[in-house]
Amino acid sequence: TAQAVFYVRKLALLILWIRCEDTDMSINSDTGSSNELKMELDETASYPRFRWLVLLALFLVTMSSNVIMISPAPIMGIIAKSFNMSLGDTTACLMGLFNLVVAFSCLGGGIACDRIGLFPVMLFSSIILTLSTAALPFAGQSFEAMLVLRMLQASGCGSILATVSPVAALWFPVH
Repeated sequence: TAQAVFYVRKLALLILWIRCEDTDMSINSDTGSSNELKMELDETASYPRFRWLVLLALFLVTMSSNVIMISPAPIMGIIAKSFNMSLGDTTACLMGLFNLVVAFSCLGGGIACDRIGLFPVMLFSSIILTLSTAALPFAGQSFEAMLVLRMLQASGCGSILATVSPVAALWFPVH
């Protein structure tokens, strides 16, 4: 299933990248004293029907990151037993810390979206998620390595969550 998630994510990002390169839709930051971000959308821009495919790609990328988030839950008892830890401690370390890192990486991902753009953040986050998920079976004998990989996964998930609203705002503006 990890390989299927990888290919779905790759396809979704390719589609999103192609369409973002072909449009004039962008998010720019206001360089005024307030440093507030404002969305600049061309009122005459036509939004192609392709935007539904962009929405599907965004859904698939978000869904796969959420699958990665909850993936250790069904085998948490086995993980706890293999590391001679209590179930509560193992769950707190692998799932609780994951959610804490997601919260902070969502903030960092939002800042990165404003500075370098949506596609690079989504691509980098997907690469982090893919590599850390692929490396997880090789780190299964070390709790510390597994914890580091779970934190890398969380940083990718949080950054992807930060791209959801701007992508939706760009492709589905309120008129």
